[in-house]
Amino acid sequence: MDPNIFTYANWVKTRERYLDWISQFLTESKYDTSFQWRGFNLWYITKPAGKDVEMEKEWFTLLHKRLNGVSVSSKNKSMSFYEFLLAYILLFIYDIFKTVLCKYWLGKSFRDINADVYFHSLSNNINTYQGQALDRHFAKGPLEDIVFGKKAAYVVLAQPGKNNIKQFFTYRRKFRENMNLLGRPWVLLNKYASLMDIWDVYSTLFRVWVNFRKISKDESFRNKFQIDDVQCADIILREIEKSFLGEIQWALLYGLCFSKWIASNSIKKPIVTYGETLSPIRAVYHFSKQVDPSVLFYSIQHSINNKNKLGFYHRQAEFLKDQQPNFSVLPDYYLVQGDQFRQIAKEFYPEGRIKIVGCLKYDDMVISRQDFLEKGKYVSKKMGKTNGKVILLAPSVNDISSLISLFSNPIFAPLRILLCPHPATNKQLVRELVQKVGNGVKIEVVEGFRTVELFPIANLVVCGYSASCYEALIFGVPAIQFAETNHMPLVEPIPEIPFFSEREEFWKWFTQTKIGDVTSIELDAVIKKYFYRIDGRSSNRLWQSIIETA
Repeated sequence: MDPNIFTYANWVKTRERYLDWISQFLTESKYDTSFQWRGFNLWYITKPAGKDVEMEKEWFTLLHKRLNGVSVSSKNKSMSFYEFLLAYILLFIYDIFKTVLCKYWLGKSFRDINADVYFHSLSNNINTYQGQALDRHFAKGPLEDIVFGKKAAYVVLAQPGKNNIKQFFTYRRKFRENMNLLGRPWVLLNKYASLMDIWDVYSTLFRVWVNFRKISKDESFRNKFQIDDVQCADIILREIEKSFLGEIQWALLYGLCFSKWIASNSIKKPIVTYGETLSPIRAVYHFSKQVDPSVLFYSIQHSINNKNKLGFYHRQAEFLKDQQPNFSVLPDYYLVQGDQFRQIAKEFYPEGRIKIVGCLKYDDMVISRQDFLEKGKYVSKKMGKTNGKVILLAPSVNDISSLISLFSNPIFAPLRILLCPHPATNKQLVRELVQKVGNGVKIEVVEGFRTVELFPIANLVVCGYSASCYEALIFGVPAIQFAETNHMPLVEPIPEIPFFSEREEFWKWFTQTKIGDVTSIELDAVIKKYFYRIDGRSSNRLWQSIIETA
């Protein structure tokens, strides 16, 4: 196999080719009545439309190889009818069990909430810090309601995983603790789920799947999955079929819960979310607008987005209806962090509805240099004395393995290397990866501190596609990005942050480069481009944008 197909430039070409194809396919399939549920186009919430190249990236790697002339076959063959049926029934039973637990046993939400603005949170993003529960994406934004004489409330969707179901009472206790510390009224969306809805979704989808399985054998249908005359039906159709085992059901039930909450409470106030234009939340927008077209959705940009994170990057044609923006599958306003993503978003989203507000979770980063040094002293005291340089690893959810592999070289043995895992990372996996490093290199797993709290003692921050590399620059700490190109890189390199795709490149750079502080010119450029301003007022700009447009 030619290794040159795995260059960054070639991945960009594959990205553009796939985006052109999926946009055309979705545009041509908008009125496909055989693939709809209550008027909603199911193609929008299939895996190929979701364009996940982070959690499930193998399918896109196969596409990349085939589009570059490599003979490959889909690793996962289609399931037999009975294999699929068994998996489908088990998923149906699991959804019923989970719904009953969340609806009747999870906790009592507030009644008769009369809020001016509702902030929609996923429970997994709510954590308690210093006695105050916050959604990590909204940060203290909802608490700024009093500044503007408004009332905020949370609309929470509980997301217990299979392990949480097994230990449900432990999960329930933690969930209730967080909810009680939110400081604002909250409503549990899961209360609006019903067993009849689950039956309706599953029974209808099964018939849709049977029809899909039938037409998948038709040559004219399979030819729709040619990308630039390269037949990719086996890869893409397999991903669509996998969508029937959870992806589509979750999105539809999510949208139904939301619309029933709006209908039963006559909600006519703005709703703020961080679902952006991701595939799963399109059903929420659609069914909510069916109930009340006047409901306004505001989505904040919840992380650093770029064109390689395909779930956030689209073609305009996907979201047009009668040549006009189709807000039944889009938020009404897009509140982005800076001009970097505004330039990307305006390619597919109405530019006049994009507002730059900054990053809400960076509002608490406004500290003086003296405060920064004082925090460093506190962290140093807690972490113990350090001799020499400190390297901080700040991975995201799915790049921890590749980042740890960077330090398999004995040149790092004399250094102190700290690892601050992402909250969603499996702890057992982290321990196993750290133990395998070898060559005298020791990596310390740090718990009890947020990544940003460790910046004062770090000489270098090493990231994959995490936003921590940009956060490090805000504090004047040098950072690098590493992303192997055997899969779709999830970063877009920028001049201010060295980027590496090979371990040997990083090792050479590390031994030859004197790592110093980030200059104020570099810092100002990054902040203005990505975050507008780090001034503690992003939450205020969010509220002002809502008040001006609602």
